Amino acid sequence: MIKPQPYTHNDFEQNPGKYVLFRTARIAKVIPSSPDLVVGQIVSIRYFATQLNKARGHVEMPIYQVWPDGNKDLKDSPIMLYASALEGFTL
Repeated sequence: MIKPQPYTHNDFEQNPGKYVLFRTARIAKVIPSSPDLVVGQIVSIRYFATQLNKARGHVEMPIYQVWPDGNKDLKDSPIMLYASALEGFTL
């Protein structure tokens, strides 16, 4: 199995447009506020905005609406995550 590539801010700075196009990713970190999302889980994502992430060194970073496939409750009100909580982005 190929190891999913983590989010890198360098890549985002060089290619910001591709981060708007991604539609799936894997959860890279434990999300304490959402026990429905577990590390390694493949989720659907939708780009929401690019905003300042103070916890990661005051850098602009994409934010995604995130929900596991088949979970209608979360699709209706998705979790919002910075890109740094995800890995293995795909179109």
